Amino acid sequence: MVDISNRTLALLLLAAIVVSLGLTVYTINTLNNVGGVSGMVATPRYGNVTLTITSAESFRLEVATVNFGSGFVNTTDSKCQGTNSNATLFAGSTYNDTNGDNCWVSLITTPPSPVGFEIVNDGNVNLTISVTGPNSSNFFPGATNPLTNLSWKARNNESSSCTSGLASSIWKDFQNHSQTICSKLSYFPESSDSIGIDVKVVIPATGVPTGLYEDAQIKFTGIQN
Repeated sequence: MVDISNRTLALLLLAAIVVSLGLTVYTINTLNNVGGVSGMVATPRYGNVTLTITSAESFRLEVATVNFGSGFVNTTDSKCQGTNSNATLFAGSTYNDTNGDNCWVSLITTPPSPVGFEIVNDGNVNLTISVTGPNSSNFFPGATNPLTNLSWKARNNESSSCTSGLASSIWKDFQNHSQTICSKLSYFPESSDSIGIDVKVVIPATGVPTGLYEDAQIKFTGIQN
């Protein structure tokens, strides 16, 4: 029997260790590539959440029609007589006929009680709101007194909706050019994003032909403020 020296045994042991380490490294790399379980820490991967907010200039007419119906001026009532005989109808937060004097006689069984226009900012930016209408003095052709027959005035339909430049102090004649109603109509909160545009129409007792039909188109515009 041939004796193996200590040196030879040491070399054989070293070779075995080297082979074992090599096989271990190879096995670990193979498992990592196929998604197997290993003792190695995986390289982190990252995901993303993206979102872009765009500006939206938008408003809606919650109340878009003011219809006073048909009728005539009650000149037989002393309260509605005089040099400036007329009926004055107001469509505001509520309806009013000549400050309660009821000078307008409706020919409709159930007379309409119109309220003013209502504008709601349903976008996500503040808006400057303007209005353009027919020339007030031409609303009733042929009428000589009074000269101004169609006018408007603004108000907050919800508290603090118009934060700047609300045209609420006096009645303004409609003109055939743009007029500012509110310089800054808020879009937030929802409880403060609405304004009202009241309408006053003066109906002369004389000078207006029977059967005259008036239909004024009112244009509202809004731009980002």
